[in-house]
Amino acid sequence: MNMTGRPHHEDRLDHFCHLLYEATLLPIIRTDKAGLIQSCRPDTFPVNPKYGGLQEQVTGWIGERSPAAVPKLHSTPFLENFLFVSTGEEGEFAGGRIIIGPAVSAVWPEELLNGLLQDLKVPQGQRPAWIAYYRNLPVIDKSRLLYAGLLVHEWLTGQFLDLVDLIDASEPADEGSALKPAALTSLRLSGTREAGVYHHSPDTEKLFLKHIQHGDKKELLRAFAVLTDQGVGILSRRSPLRHQKNIAITVITLATRAAMEGGMFPEEAYTLSDVHIQHIEELGEVTKVENALQTALGDFADGVKRSLDQRVSRPIAICQRYIFDHLYEELSLPVLAKASGVSTVHLSRLFRRETGISLTEYIQRQRVEEAKQLLALSAYSLSDISARLLFHDQSYFTKVFKKYAGVTPKQYRHRRLGTAAPGG
Repeated sequence: MNMTGRPHHEDRLDHFCHLLYEATLLPIIRTDKAGLIQSCRPDTFPVNPKYGGLQEQVTGWIGERSPAAVPKLHSTPFLENFLFVSTGEEGEFAGGRIIIGPAVSAVWPEELLNGLLQDLKVPQGQRPAWIAYYRNLPVIDKSRLLYAGLLVHEWLTGQFLDLVDLIDASEPADEGSALKPAALTSLRLSGTREAGVYHHSPDTEKLFLKHIQHGDKKELLRAFAVLTDQGVGILSRRSPLRHQKNIAITVITLATRAAMEGGMFPEEAYTLSDVHIQHIEELGEVTKVENALQTALGDFADGVKRSLDQRVSRPIAICQRYIFDHLYEELSLPVLAKASGVSTVHLSRLFRRETGISLTEYIQRQRVEEAKQLLALSAYSLSDISARLLFHDQSYFTKVFKKYAGVTPKQYRHRRLGTAAPGG
């Protein structure tokens, strides 16, 4: 207590952490700005066998991570989940962190845990200690853990956040590939719990798929958080990694159909599906697969939203789809009119009326967008790209590209690569 009889700031913070532990029975750690433990609950804190002690574990968890403005959920390769909440850089609680966890999202069968430890190359003699560690961890759904983070954040700052804000913030960067799946899709177009299937309410699945069909990414992420907290069946008893991959493939297959029903071009949806599944198959950790699945679903919702933003009549939609699928071929007005099932005159008038631009301008814009992908993601020369996309010559390609992109193709490529473009 201070001279006024009011508790010190740290005493207030420790008292709040104590109440949070008693209410949730989740492990709670408070650290200072340097990451040193100031207090923890419970007294017999579960320590991961990988570390020599609790401080080493906390230091390992923090690593190079800087305090964030909103709570962040982290998942380890060992299926642990924990939440970082910054106490802020200003105000009475400035400088530290509150760590909620570790916890697991299910009571994992011993057979599955042994499969996980084998996947992670934990020596046989060390596995009993790991099994005992898992049995001491509290079980809580990830969404419930996120709600605990919302509670702490609001108490510290008085600021209201939505669950989706935390889901977005907790999505890590993809570490497994130099190119994200969305970028790989563009280039390719140019040339949770135990191992199993979801045993959830069909109504929940319909709602989940409806958000993809409507291109509603925010509600999709919210529904996905609920869906992954529901029970799942068994697809692989011996490997949690194989389990999660099987779930991801199943969900992406459903999402692909939903995206096409929402208006996404079939070839785009199928290619997006192929790239994400191939990427997931290359991953070696359960948490990376979970994160990749969430990214994939967001990409499908974004793709549908783009399609919905351009909603047009059936003949124009067919015309746009034909252009999308045949961008590397000659696209004459008679060919497009035949594909659309209308006369050339009607197609020209209808296209301008519904899109606000001419067919020629639309095709040029699509080819410029395609050229951007090739410039950023491939090693093709400017002359190769110009020829592939059927521009008359490289000079004309440069003129059209600059008209819509605001820069020359050479400048665009160098900007994307972060290098100087001598001579423009």
